[in-house]
Amino acid sequence: MQLIDLTGQRFGRLLVLGRSDRQTGGMATWVCRCDCGVTKVIRGAHMRSGRSTSCGCLARELLTKPDDQITYNSAHYRIKRSRGYPAAYMCACGRPAEDWALRHDTPVTHVGDDGHGNKILFSGNPDDYEPMCKVCHYRYDRHRT
Repeated sequence: MQLIDLTGQRFGRLLVLGRSDRQTGGMATWVCRCDCGVTKVIRGAHMRSGRSTSCGCLARELLTKPDDQITYNSAHYRIKRSRGYPAAYMCACGRPAEDWALRHDTPVTHVGDDGHGNKILFSGNPDDYEPMCKVCHYRYDRHRT
């Protein structure tokens, strides 16, 4: 398989400086400089897939961002970091959970946009969400008052 030279390319906050002499699991790794100044060796496949976009500073920022500045996406990132993926839980109906759903008894702290012009309610507190399957989540949100 031919190696794709990533030198000089940017992936999120990462600038690829050159190829590393280390391999991880048989995969090419690259020396990258993050916008925050940290230099780190990262798998090329992780950068190309979007899995790695910073040295880790972005995750730390999202977790420590003041509650009044978070977005819908950073709220869900907090949930996943705090409680894991919903698939690790069961929905109340007995099916595997697929989503984190905002509990209706939660005082809504934020109103945002879902990217399609629709209003979306969310909270910055991971404890305000419960795991649900897609069917229950859809039904649950249709009955929100």
